[in-house]
Amino acid sequence: HLGEYLGLTGTRMNAADAIHAGFADGFIPQAQWDALKADLVSGDISAIKYETPPAGMLPSILAEIDRHFSAETLGDIEQSLKADQSDFATNALKALGRHAPLAMACSMQIIRQLSPTDSIRAALEHEYRFTYRAVAQGDFIEGIRAAIIDKDRSPKWAHPTIMDVSKNDVDEMLSPLGADELSWKETA
Repeated sequence: HLGEYLGLTGTRMNAADAIHAGFADGFIPQAQWDALKADLVSGDISAIKYETPPAGMLPSILAEIDRHFSAETLGDIEQSLKADQSDFATNALKALGRHAPLAMACSMQIIRQLSPTDSIRAALEHEYRFTYRAVAQGDFIEGIRAAIIDKDRSPKWAHPTIMDVSKNDVDEMLSPLGADELSWKETA
């Protein structure tokens, strides 16, 4: 349930964690990028030589991630974390508290309805539906207000708590867009 954990908490990954989670194939130190780019531009793909990245944190917390983030609903995840006094649970709960409940519920729905065989396009189509509606829904604008405009870091989300988000709310955000659906056709 690594996807749920990363998607709901917004936890940052280092290179080893990104490889572990399947977001990256390998690690090349930044100091080597300019030389690598020059080699690749000249057509030398043999210049790609992965190195061992600094250790990540995800492997050490996978059991805790799966224990909590395998819960059936977002509310169940929250309750599981609240019942655990570990540093992991405390930090994860704090992260959940920073994000818009509707956005987290939609993220969880997207992650859980996609299968491991779905393409990146399928994932982006679901993300697009949410993003298309996000400004009109209001939490996106409220997040900007709280973080950038007023800088009070106290957003007033449309759904004050995780328990206030209904299945219908999520379905409305993620339903097909009809004529406005994401198109992969190239335009001239």
